[in-house]
Amino acid sequence: MAAFPSPAKGYEEQPIGDTITEHLIPKPSSTITVKADEYNDYLGLNNGDPLVVELDRRPHDGCTALVEQDGDIFFGKLFWRKGKWYISTGERAGVVTENMTLKGVATFVVKDQL
Repeated sequence: MAAFPSPAKGYEEQPIGDTITEHLIPKPSSTITVKADEYNDYLGLNNGDPLVVELDRRPHDGCTALVEQDGDIFFGKLFWRKGKWYISTGERAGVVTENMTLKGVATFVVKDQL
């Protein structure tokens, strides 16, 4: 008597990686980790939260970006509106200017759940 194959055959989940690092940092050569240096309720960041930032990732509407302006490096949320990029940190908001440099886009935030 022949047995039927498992109904789950072909639907098995692939492992996310041998380590959590492989999952969070798929491109190690262009990825850095940065710790949030202050509490920011608007961005959902606590002081010390590690963020995985891809340096070569293109920004997208609503992304959390690492930005440099006049030597100051900070996180902000980018928005695309009416053909222009806008940035908001919760305290400051406005049009992205020429003296701002996008350092990278945060792909993950590791939250302390304890």
